[in-house]
Amino acid sequence: DSNGTDPDPADPCVFTAGSTADTSNPIWQAADCDGDGETNGTEDMNGSDPTDPCSVSGTATIPDVSDANYAVWAAADCDGDGETNGEEVMNGTEPFDPCSVTNPTIPAPTDENYAVWAAADCDGDGDSNGTDPAPNDPCVFTAGSVADTSNPIWQAADCDGDGDSNGTDPDPADPCVFTAGSTADTSNAIWAAADCDGDGDSNGTDPDPADPCVFTAGSTADTSNPIWQAADCDGDGETNGTEDMNGSDPTDPCSVSGTATIPDVSDANYAVWAAADCDGDGETNGEEVMNGTEPFDPCSVTNPTIPAPTDENYAVWAAADCDGDGDSNGTDPAPNDPCVFTAGSVADTSNPIWQAADCDGDGDSNGTDPDP
Repeated sequence: DSNGTDPDPADPCVFTAGSTADTSNPIWQAADCDGDGETNGTEDMNGSDPTDPCSVSGTATIPDVSDANYAVWAAADCDGDGETNGEEVMNGTEPFDPCSVTNPTIPAPTDENYAVWAAADCDGDGDSNGTDPAPNDPCVFTAGSVADTSNPIWQAADCDGDGDSNGTDPDPADPCVFTAGSTADTSNAIWAAADCDGDGDSNGTDPDPADPCVFTAGSTADTSNPIWQAADCDGDGETNGTEDMNGSDPTDPCSVSGTATIPDVSDANYAVWAAADCDGDGETNGEEVMNGTEPFDPCSVTNPTIPAPTDENYAVWAAADCDGDGDSNGTDPAPNDPCVFTAGSVADTSNPIWQAADCDGDGDSNGTDPDP
């Protein structure tokens, strides 16, 4: 811009719009018109733009506030994060790092240096800001993205909601794998949708999402889940996995694949087994254990009764012949009286109840009577 039209003919950085600099002029070369810390001459020689405060030929640095054109640089937004260089210097953030910002925002594609911000991955989810549906949320990203596990924002988040932050979580995408002692974020949709204990009831609706034996009625267990397999929900002494594999019912304390045994009272679900009546004799398993009778023998009972046909395991009791008169309990008119039976019945002469009775009243008990 000739001196005659130049607003300030002594300042090579003030000129009429559209003027083309004389790059051979030593005054112009010595000036730093864009305030980026590199002289016009250096930038012209090295191929950067002496009019762009965000274009430097070397490493970008923060210029001194006393520099003649610091205001030009300060007004620019070199990292495209929505805050000017000058604002970032005052706020203590890094003006060349699009992820170092006081108030993260999503700049418009038309903003100055948007491309710098768009290429970065500020939340470390592996999806660059420009394509990330939520560039400030490390748990929202385009499918197939691979997280930057060194990113502190990603590390601090808990994407699967298991209470274990991504940085320490053995599997940050699996809400059922976490460091012991973690407390789940029950508001997290990923955690809520999972079924960690394999009881068929998702964590979000499960009364106890860590106990495979506590679930909403009607749930169907995931029999492949190792937590469910290792539990013994019916308290019968066989794990769910063993029963499922062998064909017995893991929800029925009276259905076992091997020999029925009395479980230990310290077992987690002993109460379930104790409340059942496996031999159908009218006394619960727990009552029989306390009374010293045999919970798997319908004829071993403290107070013999005649259970109702609708009672649990009535069929077990009905098939037995407790009084030994040869008439099973279910058809015997008096199943506790060895002298009353259906005609044609053949007595079990080894039965001590029948042996001790004197059915013909001759004073000689059945067991010793030549003809009882």
